[in-house]
Formats: sequence, C-alpha cells, structure tokens
Amino acid sequence: MIFKDSKELAATTGNYFANNNFDKVRPYLEAASLSLAKIIGAETIKKAEDIYLATEPSETDAELLKIIQHPIAIMGTLQLYRHNDIAHEDTGRKVKIDADKEKLPWEWQLNRDDDIMLNDYYDAVDNLLIYLEDKKIDTWLVQKTRIGFKSLLLPDSNAFSRFWNIDSPRIFIQLLPLIKEAQRRWLVPAYGKEDFEELLLTVQNNKAYTVPAYEYAANALVLYTMHLAFKRGIFSIIPQGIIQKNLQSDGTFKGESISYSTLNKYTEYLRHEADILLDDMKIIKQGPQTYELLPNNDKNNKYMIL
Repeated sequence: MIFKDSKELAATTGNYFANNNFDKVRPYLEAASLSLAKIIGAETIKKAEDIYLATEPSETDAELLKIIQHPIAIMGTLQLYRHNDIAHEDTGRKVKIDADKEKLPWEWQLNRDDDIMLNDYYDAVDNLLIYLEDKKIDTWLVQKTRIGFKSLLLPDSNAFSRFWNIDSPRIFIQLLPLIKEAQRRWLVPAYGKEDFEELLLTVQNNKAYTVPAYEYAANALVLYTMHLAFKRGIFSIIPQGIIQKNLQSDGTFKGESISYSTLNKYTEYLRHEADILLDDMKIIKQGPQTYELLPNNDKNNKYMIL
C-alpha cells in the first residue's frame, strides 16, 4: 500500500475529502494497485512500495512514486464512489441523504462524472508508461510485456500511431495480442520467415527506414490489427467506443451507436486495404522484374507434335 491516510489521497486526486474514512477506500486502492500491476508489472509496484517506506527517497524515486500513485488513487476513489452511492445494511440497500441540505445527482451526472474520472485514469496510466519508458526504469525494462515489444514490427505506440492514431501506450498494450496474431497470420508468411527476422533486426536497430518495404508492411499490420479488434467486438479498447457522428440541423454533432452491418462492412474494408498494402509490400520487396514477352527465336528449340 502506497497510501496511509485520506490526506495523501486528497493531495493526489484533488477531489477527495481529506476527512473521509480511509478504511472504506483501502480495499479499492489495493484492487487498483493489482490492476495496474498487470500493466506495468508487480516488480514496479513493489519498487514504489519500497520507495514509500524509505526514510529519505531520492528526488527521482519520489517522482516515480508520485506518478505511480496517481492512477491508483483515481481508480480507487472511482470504485469507492460507485459502490458507496447505496448503503448496504442487514435490512437491505438504502440511500441515506439529508433531504434538507443535500440532493441526489441525476443519472446522467453520475455517468458523466464516471467518464471524466475514467479518462483521467487512462491519461494517468499513459503518462506513467511514457515516464517508465523515457526514464528507463529498471523494473519496467525487464517486465514481460515490455520485452515482448522486441518481437513486433511495431515496437511501441508511436510506431503504431504513425498509421492509426491511438496516441496511447495503454491502448497499445491492450492491442498486443492482436498485433502478434496479425503479424503471425499475415505478415510473416507474406514476407518470408527468414527475411522477416532480418527486418525485425533493422527495426530493433532503428534502421527500418532503410528498408523500402517496411512502410507497407507496418501499415498493413496496423490495419489487420484493427480489423481483428473491430471484428471481435473489442470496443472497450478505445475509451470513446465506436460511434458514428451525424451533423444535426443546429450545426452540432450527435454520436450514435454504429449498426452491425455498417461495422461489418468497415472491418472488411480494413481487411481489403491491408491486403492491397501486403501486395504492394511484396512488389517493393522483390524489386523490378524483367519478363520475356516474346519467345526466343532459337532454331534448336523448334519442334512439333503430330
């Protein structure tokens, strides 16, 4: 646990009351810590706990602790708010409120507040992942998920965002299983296993720009990945979900849920575009070809069958 009281929690979130009962939020903070460990690794969480218990942590360690505390605090308090709107007692569930001084929020207000806090949490996780990568934190560099980046044609969210702007290391990590599958199913067979291993080496050495076919291969991999994501209905990867914007008469945009038929057409469109890129990649990789359009007029190569 990297919090000891509500005052620390209030200082981290900015919207939690310092006089709240800390024991009520403790289980949600522990759960949030375990969830974050699935992303950044249990070793990095343990490192933060050691820093928290240290008598005089360095300035760098204190900065790391603060940036790890932030997403845990946001998710922990959000879960508390969600579970604490209704009191659970032996006689049943109840809503306790001072009718003279307090008023229950509307459902849309609760939903909007949930969305705001979730987006804050996503931003905090993204900032944490960027920090871990930029500062080369040792426990992160040896984390299993981080090591797995090396086997990909798209080694990080920046490479992915060149072709599909996700702008989120967190979303990139969630897409990793699909990226690996798309690479295994389409890219490796089309490029050739041995040649693909050489291509990965150029990517790891930051020399992918020297391989003309790389742009086509990477772009195709992104489209195949998103094809799989949309085809399988993994919509929670993108915080805003999949919506279709329509221009209303007052000039504003209204978001509506996309129909299954439209979504299916779009996923097939992505697959089609990826196939075209894969064909272009093969042409670029093979280089210019010379074809003999007319037969060679050789007197020793003339025969007929009767």
